[in-house]
Amino acid sequence: EVIEESLDMIAAGGFGYIRQMFGWFEIEPEEDVFTDRDGNSTWEKFDLIVDLAVERDIEIIARLEKPPRWARWGQEDIDEYPDGPPNNIEDWTNYIELVVERYKGKVKYFEIWNEPNLEGEWGGFPIDPTGYVELLEAASETIQRVDPKAVILLAGLAPTEQRGPDNLSDLLFLQEVYDAGGAEYFDIVTAMVYG
Repeated sequence: EVIEESLDMIAAGGFGYIRQMFGWFEIEPEEDVFTDRDGNSTWEKFDLIVDLAVERDIEIIARLEKPPRWARWGQEDIDEYPDGPPNNIEDWTNYIELVVERYKGKVKYFEIWNEPNLEGEWGGFPIDPTGYVELLEAASETIQRVDPKAVILLAGLAPTEQRGPDNLSDLLFLQEVYDAGGAEYFDIVTAMVYG
């Protein structure tokens, strides 16, 4: 009901897009498990959001991110930094393939990660534009294979003037993404404007 009311207000306001997180930790809380503790499908919420948005001609920008703990097993400071890159690229691409395949024809836009230039979104590790490009490349190739009509967005970068290692300026991070060859793996650069 709240989702429906929210989407009604968004449509009435003339907005044509929403940015919706499809958190990997929510979809696959345990490896190869797609139900919650009560036995309900973890896809249920996302199916509802997608269907209600499609009914209202609202495009979804699906934000792909937030690996579950099992995909980051053994990483230090996982309790302090619950968001960070997965250990295994294949686990990452399996999750992405599932999302893109499930919503093919309904969701066209996919944003890869969120604010990877911030320590809190990168697992407490030193900021690593090249590491982000590796995730971006794997995601991009998977998405294009499953749905060649999909549009891929670079992660929204947080505005900051810091120069690392904890946080890195969005402009410096973007330059390093280009320097690492990342330009061929996305269609649109996104920007966060809360700075």
